[in-house]
Amino acid sequence: ALAHLTGDIRHLNENCRLAYPMLGDDQGGLPAEQQDKIRRWAANVIAEYLNGKALPPPLPIDTIRQMMDFLAGTPIPQAYLPFLLEELALDGSDPRRPQAASPDLRSRIHVLIIGAGMSGLLMAVRLKQAGISFEIVEKNSEVGGTWFENTYPGCRVDTPSMLYSYSFEPEYDWPLRYSTQAMLLDYFRWITDKYDLRPQISFQTAVTEALFDEDQMHWTVCLSHHTGQQRIVRANVVISAVGQLNQPLIPEIPGRDTFQGDTFHSARWRHDLDLKGKNIAVIGTGASATQFVPEIAPHAQKLLVFQRTPPWLLPTKRATRRVGPAWVGAG
Repeated sequence: ALAHLTGDIRHLNENCRLAYPMLGDDQGGLPAEQQDKIRRWAANVIAEYLNGKALPPPLPIDTIRQMMDFLAGTPIPQAYLPFLLEELALDGSDPRRPQAASPDLRSRIHVLIIGAGMSGLLMAVRLKQAGISFEIVEKNSEVGGTWFENTYPGCRVDTPSMLYSYSFEPEYDWPLRYSTQAMLLDYFRWITDKYDLRPQISFQTAVTEALFDEDQMHWTVCLSHHTGQQRIVRANVVISAVGQLNQPLIPEIPGRDTFQGDTFHSARWRHDLDLKGKNIAVIGTGASATQFVPEIAPHAQKLLVFQRTPPWLLPTKRATRRVGPAWVGAG
């Protein structure tokens, strides 16, 4: 970041390699004295930038490559460079912003997007920027997709928030380094309102049938509102953004149907059940389990976790740390 803000790459030549465990939870092996030196330099550079100092001229590609290698702790393959340069957008541009569609195209094209989660909202933003007519159909009462539906204890993103945001909307006031479900839902609500997408969203509406007419080259889509009202929409393009992480998978375990206790999937968390003092069995050790098990374990009489395949886990010492004025660290 400092090399980008200043064009000064002298620290990239020092004898340390930032082979980060989990994207920057450690300090790259730098001694405390050098950490303090770089932090003081960073404080001055950032203050100057916030006060209006312009960025240096675009850095040469060889310098950017050196920055990437330094951050990764290993040489980045040449084939990745175009992709990374587009993703980073170091000049602050939005390289994927679409051009305005021609008047002829705007008059002929209508797009139906199924789902108002992360992908559906992104598609809507891009279509709006291009000036193409669209409608989003969402079965829930709010945007957010999996971040609206999954509400189990401890639910949060397992990627640093700054890397999880849209590439064209990274400047968001994330309160935590790994944001909670509620914070992520707020982000997608903010995107929805900033780009004024709500008028194009039909909430609590499900797609019951979609038929493609090859002669007319359009889709006929049957919609059903939760009140029972039916509606038919014709669209040139149908985009499925229904996601998958909100769909419960219940394994066929012998005896499951005769179990007398309460059962539910973490994606359909029963907030009406008091788990205090209960004997609890958790089947699976995926991302959801690693988040909610530590939350419910202190309240259980006994808790057993059944694991089929062990996952890889790395320590994330700052997982719940708040981002504030005095917070320092990568990401």
